[in-house]
Amino acid sequence: MKYEELVHFLERQMSMSHVYQPLLVRALVDSGGNATLPQLAQVFLTQDESQLLYYEKRIREIPLKAHKRHGVIVADGQIMSLTAYPMTGEVMPAAFHVQEGKRYRIHMRNASDDIHPIHLHRHIFELTSVVGMRTSGVMKDVLMLGGYQEAEIDFVAVRAKLRLSALIAAFRFAQLI
Repeated sequence: MKYEELVHFLERQMSMSHVYQPLLVRALVDSGGNATLPQLAQVFLTQDESQLLYYEKRIREIPLKAHKRHGVIVADGQIMSLTAYPMTGEVMPAAFHVQEGKRYRIHMRNASDDIHPIHLHRHIFELTSVVGMRTSGVMKDVLMLGGYQEAEIDFVAVRAKLRLSALIAAFRFAQLI
């Protein structure tokens, strides 16, 4: 099929009885034109709200309760974090103790190839450096740090205890500067 024929089909012929038809085409376009059935099923799963809610409920009911009871995971609202680095066995800081009203900088390095969210519980932070590029004035409450990337963030402590959520197994280096 030529490109023009595909566009004509998508715009004029494809029936829209459900989101699955355009989602399939979009998933194939996003993956460079081809994908395996398991890859496509993964895309569909992430777009199906009922399935997401089902698995959130299942996670809360069984594995999360057990892991929290054994001290493997801590929960901070919607963010779950491991309490130790599986690769090194080092204990992860559940919280940093900071002085209220003082400005701090945290330098982080993602030691994995996965993207990870960074969130300072009840704080807004300024992104001051990401992948070696200096920034200023970029205020965030969540930062998605890419695989093997480094970032620095500044924040003013609004509480004496700071919980750094999503400092998970991939992070081998995060420190207050």
